Amino acid sequence: MTAKFSKTRETIIEVARNVFGEMGYYNTTINDIALACNRGRRTIYTYFKSKDEIYNEVIKVESSKMATNLRTSFSQVLDPYEKLRLYMVKRMQIVRELVYTHTALQSCFFKEKAHFDQIRREFDKEEVKVILEVLDDGIRRNVFQVQNMSLTAHNLLVTLKAFESNFLDMNPSEESQEKQRNILRVILFGIFNNNNLR
Repeated sequence: MTAKFSKTRETIIEVARNVFGEMGYYNTTINDIALACNRGRRTIYTYFKSKDEIYNEVIKVESSKMATNLRTSFSQVLDPYEKLRLYMVKRMQIVRELVYTHTALQSCFFKEKAHFDQIRREFDKEEVKVILEVLDDGIRRNVFQVQNMSLTAHNLLVTLKAFESNFLDMNPSEESQEKQRNILRVILFGIFNNNNLR
């Protein structure tokens, strides 16, 4: 694959991301993407077999950005508990932003649930990698005790996803914010009474 081929492909993906964002997945056609790229349909088909393939690439790029964003939020933190807490807070912010600021995903979330679930699977793969990194760091520092890393990471992700609806309000009231903090406390620390836990 030449550098020019790769650059053109990346450009198509970036332009398509904006087109999907403006028009939504189902309303977008290959013609729309070609017009936005100032290229013919045949050129688009040189790089991609279908609209689905383009969309999947857009989602992969977005997923990778999300994972980088998550890692950045706690990269300087040493305390594993705080790292895990920051990860959970940040991932809820990212989900909220994705739903409300990314028009294509917003459309999927509210109108095209089955399609949104497909998108989420790609995000989930990246997120599990991030969780595994956090858990591994906590184990190495002798703070976390985890019997099965993969199962723990997947269970944590499923738990967080179950509570997402409580974090979607762009301007939560003080009562909603306290509810969010309590949810995170329960996920992090369970129901143990330990004054040393934050």
